[in-house]
Amino acid sequence: MPVTGGYVTRAEDKRIMGHVLVGKAVAFIPNSAVGIPDSWDFFSATDYLSDDPERPTIFQNFVTGKVPAGRMFGFPGMQRVPLPFGWSLTQINEAVGYVRENKFVGMMRHTSDFAFSEISPEVRMTLVKKFGQFPDAAHVEGNGRFEISIQNDI
Repeated sequence: MPVTGGYVTRAEDKRIMGHVLVGKAVAFIPNSAVGIPDSWDFFSATDYLSDDPERPTIFQNFVTGKVPAGRMFGFPGMQRVPLPFGWSLTQINEAVGYVRENKFVGMMRHTSDFAFSEISPEVRMTLVKKFGQFPDAAHVEGNGRFEISIQNDI
C-alpha cells in the first residue's frame, strides 16, 4: 500500500503514534469497497525513536475489514453489480527502523489473512471453472524497505 501522507504524535501512554494515510490497493477501486481503511495508526513499542540500527524502534498496527455479500460494486465503465460473496480481512503490519540523517529508515512486514463467505454453490462452481480451486481462506505476506523524511514542526 502506498503511503500518501500522515503525521506523528504522542499517544496518551507516551508511545509514538504514526497516523498513515494510504493510497488505493487497486488503482481504480476505493479502499472502502474492498474493506480496507484509508488510514492506519501505527504504535511504537517505546516512547522514543532510536538512532541505533542495532536497537531499532518497532511500530505495529492491526487492521480489520469486512465486505458483505451483496454489496453493490462497480468497475469503471461497467454497471454496478452485487458481489457474489463476502470476505473479511485481518492485517498485521510492522515497521522496524531507526533515525539516520533526518530520515526514519528500515524494513516493513505485512501479513494479510482473508476469509471468504456466503459463496453459493453456483458461484463456487463458476469460480472453480474460471480460476481453479477457490479457497475459503487466503494468506498474503510481503516485506520491503522504507524511508520517511522527518520534518520539523511548522
